[in-house]
Amino acid sequence: MKLMFITRRPLGLIATPGTYLSVEAYSEYVETRIVSHSVVSSSDIIVYHPSSALDIREYDFRSRKILKYIQAEVKEFAPDVVCIGCFAPEKKLSLKKGWSDVARSVKAVSPSSKIILEVKSPLLMSGLKLKRVQEEMASGQSSLDAIIAPAIGMVETWLPIIEVPFLQHRSILDFNKIKRRAVQSEIQPCRKIIFSGSLEKRRKIGELLKLIANLQANHREALVFDFYGDGAAKSDLIELAKELGLQDVVSFKGALLQRELFNIYCLYDAGLAWVPKEKYDSAPSLKLYEYCAAGLIPIATNTKGHNLLKEFGFEFEVFDENKDSFLSVLVRISKDGFPSTSLNNNLEIAQKSDYRVVIRDEILPFYETVVNAKHQCSSKPEGAEVIDLLSNTKFISNFDVENARSIFFRCCFEIPRIHFKKLKRIIRSLLLGRP
Repeated sequence: MKLMFITRRPLGLIATPGTYLSVEAYSEYVETRIVSHSVVSSSDIIVYHPSSALDIREYDFRSRKILKYIQAEVKEFAPDVVCIGCFAPEKKLSLKKGWSDVARSVKAVSPSSKIILEVKSPLLMSGLKLKRVQEEMASGQSSLDAIIAPAIGMVETWLPIIEVPFLQHRSILDFNKIKRRAVQSEIQPCRKIIFSGSLEKRRKIGELLKLIANLQANHREALVFDFYGDGAAKSDLIELAKELGLQDVVSFKGALLQRELFNIYCLYDAGLAWVPKEKYDSAPSLKLYEYCAAGLIPIATNTKGHNLLKEFGFEFEVFDENKDSFLSVLVRISKDGFPSTSLNNNLEIAQKSDYRVVIRDEILPFYETVVNAKHQCSSKPEGAEVIDLLSNTKFISNFDVENARSIFFRCCFEIPRIHFKKLKRIIRSLLLGRP
């Protein structure tokens, strides 16, 4: 298989490990070419440097000729699969319809290439702007052959109605590079807590600081919070911490290269996966995976994305974004600790999310299915055969809650298009419990 990965961001950008780790893994198993944005602005933070073996072609995605450059790469490389990292229209780019412009252009010069949309984060818009972008995205869905994402809810922020096969896969991390904290007792104590991630305003870290400020004096003395990351809100957050009297409790350590961050996780007892529910409810937090892989006590906001991880078997503390819930969790773990059996269980499960494992065992087999789909859509009967297909879901996520919709799209590979509407009714009646 030949695979082309197109991303409108510079490779190695902070908060994009799902992209730069994926392309490294793809290149280990299939012939891979990456087309990425060439311009690194003053606000961009590069935390990962790709291996020299990667075939990377860089272009300025602000150029009016960017689609012609991409088409030229597609013609030369002749990929079986073109994977496009999802992105919305931006004023600074010439791509007025985001990823859908790229998908149409690729399809125009290479109709046989299968086009996969990779969604790594939810669409952070609201109101009329959200509706307009969703309409533009929907118009581009006809150029897609499949969609992949860590959670179907993330995709639905972009495309409320999904009309192509979909794979829900585990989030990915570089498990072997993360230095693990030694488990020294049956109950893991909690004093030092780490937060790693973006400090952009939309992350609402200020709300988290206000929750920390509610800790009573004795608990403040017992706990330390270190924040690693950077973003436009950093200076305001430092000032807010001073105003809240948190100078001795909260420290802002700045951004680290990924390998440096992975080496210091083990110095902490717990990891704080703060994800504001309002904007990121559907998105599983990669930092939560990393904390589990480092052997830390995981503490996370109560979101749909985080709770999906519990269905994989992860064990962690969850709190709502209010004072009582947050204090209840922090006071309990600072007093009672966390079972080492749970930490060991998290380590075992996190290992299955190593980027090489996920790409090799989940994503690439799904791509093979997409590529070979034209050979499978023959004269299979609809009705009774659908029941057999429901058990053949090895390429679809193990999340029981989301399986119904995922199974439907898996079945679309096997059933002729003429039976699409009837299949939809059958699946709904069998699994969704509605007519």
